[in-house]
Amino acid sequence: MKSSVSPFEKTTRENSMSDSFSEIDYLNCISTLSHEVKNQLTLMDSSMQLLSKKYPEIAVSPLWQQICQDLQETFRVLKTACSFAKSKSLYQEPIHINSFLAKTVHSFSSMMHEKGICFDAVFDDSLSSAFISADSTKLKEVLTNLILNAVDALCINKPDSLSKNRCISLWANLDSQNPSCLNIHVKDNGSGIPDEYLPTLFDPFITHKSNGNGLGLFIVKNIIEQHGGSIHVKTSSSGKDTYTDFCIQLPLIQV
Repeated sequence: MKSSVSPFEKTTRENSMSDSFSEIDYLNCISTLSHEVKNQLTLMDSSMQLLSKKYPEIAVSPLWQQICQDLQETFRVLKTACSFAKSKSLYQEPIHINSFLAKTVHSFSSMMHEKGICFDAVFDDSLSSAFISADSTKLKEVLTNLILNAVDALCINKPDSLSKNRCISLWANLDSQNPSCLNIHVKDNGSGIPDEYLPTLFDPFITHKSNGNGLGLFIVKNIIEQHGGSIHVKTSSSGKDTYTDFCIQLPLIQV
């Protein structure tokens, strides 16, 4: 005789499984699944490259190009998912902030030149001996995300005729209200963020980009908070001088 399970028993069992499955377990599942899917896609990518070499005529097909574009976009989504899953793991060490930011600026110099964007970097003299305790890889990921968002804001929303006015600024200084904290700013002179977007700006899976997945700023906020810091944004999307200014605040340490 076939046994049946009541809705109450089913819900109780599901809740029990959920209770025994920790947040770390979920993150590990996301990381493992992303890794396995990425491996399969890498094999597909290799096969596609071999196929295009054997049959060069397919490489010029718009459909083939769309497939390649979709594949790269899937890789990007998986990379973001892995980053989200690993964002709770930090390997902190003393970091000289001016040296770290200088290296970040250098890594973006070629891209900015190619896109015709003025990339300014200003570091306060008071930070010449300033250190923070941070995971350099994760902190670089934060700045990369914010800088690439700024690039998108300029390249998508600034007309070509105004390309010479595209500018991104990266600067750091001591917090005026709390000298034991450091402020890092990433500011662009794009069209700004509409007021209605601000309440959910750092929420997961909410995006206003055609190619976004809504995890970028959520991961940024998560990483900064894991470092004992905070992040906020000031923006203007109306008037003559529009801008977006993300400010990261992190505690300084004595070395």
